[in-house]
Amino acid sequence: MDARLARKKDEIALAALMMCDRRLFGEVYQSVQSEYFWRMPQDSGVLVHQCAPTSAIFPGQNNPGDIDLLIIPYEGNYLVANKIVAVELKVIRASYQRQGKSPNDFGYTQACHLLRLGFPYAAVIHLIVSDDSPPEAWEEMSAFRVLDSSGRVAGPETHRVDTMPISLMNRAFGRLLSNCPDDHLGLVAAYLGKWREDERSISPNSGFWFPNGREAELSPNYSIAAMTAVCSYYERARLRFFESPDLIRWKRSHKHWSSPCHESGLCAAVCLPALPQQEKNHVAQQFHARPSR
Repeated sequence: MDARLARKKDEIALAALMMCDRRLFGEVYQSVQSEYFWRMPQDSGVLVHQCAPTSAIFPGQNNPGDIDLLIIPYEGNYLVANKIVAVELKVIRASYQRQGKSPNDFGYTQACHLLRLGFPYAAVIHLIVSDDSPPEAWEEMSAFRVLDSSGRVAGPETHRVDTMPISLMNRAFGRLLSNCPDDHLGLVAAYLGKWREDERSISPNSGFWFPNGREAELSPNYSIAAMTAVCSYYERARLRFFESPDLIRWKRSHKHWSSPCHESGLCAAVCLPALPQQEKNHVAQQFHARPSR
């Protein structure tokens, strides 16, 4: 990736930073697909493609021009087609002096087009970066120190903390909710970190802030043809996908887990349990397990 994109706080670069932060990305994905997230089995995870060209998936379609994040879950060697999520992402470049700043547009026009294309789920994510608050604006917070695995704690201890990220996420999520034109859209306001203008980068000491989110609902316009098209695109362009394996096991243990999925070759689709059997058979015939490469 061009380093100039990161220095300019470009949307593409900041989205890539979010994906590389497994904890933050896991919490964002949980916000959008909460029910599925907590029942993801062993050897599962998600594959993510940034800026997937819409016309490459749906020939002749150019609205939106690209899909900011195309998220395909997998279980073992199977793509979970009925849980595919298409994301429209916007960046909020806030500051202490401009805490009410919002993106140039909310992203709803593009997200609604994604639903009309037949994606089972779509979401809008507002990703926030900011500067520091002045020390006099920090707030006192109590903290407890965990002593051992039995749960014994010491404290509380009082710390002064820059809580502006909480305020920024609350503002952004409130705007998302009040302006959302479709209840099926998932919504997330997530804080990426503090921007260091002198270094033109995100500070490694930004702390971690749980995002505000609303789970996406199954679109009434979902299409078997759309799910099939996405799986076909993955087979043609799998090397463009970023893999985030075993999200649920990482969530429970905070460890990094490896996954053999690329060595095995993902190339199958799991269809909606509620679909008629003939439609299930159609998807299964299109994408069946293949041997390792």
